[in-house]
Amino acid sequence: SSSVDYQQYCGPHPRGRTNDYWAGAKKACDEAGMTLPSYSNLSTIYNNKSNYSALANSSSKYFSATEHTNMPKDYALYVDFKEGPKYGNEKWHIISIFCTGNN
Repeated sequence: SSSVDYQQYCGPHPRGRTNDYWAGAKKACDEAGMTLPSYSNLSTIYNNKSNYSALANSSSKYFSATEHTNMPKDYALYVDFKEGPKYGNEKWHIISIFCTGNN
């Protein structure tokens, strides 16, 4: 999948929206020396969420690093830790993130 690093942290979305929060999420993880998890990794974490007590009790939606196949400029895949894996979230919407280690 192609990924784009925008100059500004959460800078303008390529489709003219105010902010690209998905790009900002990726940059925040990069700056911390970590990565935004792929959709498959995030889904695995959801499926094993009993090991992640803070997430298991969360109803938050979490961005993955995986872009939507058909609309990569606009959507990224995410997992809702209350309802399960979902297909796409607008990149200009604010949802939660957590970064994983680079190991």
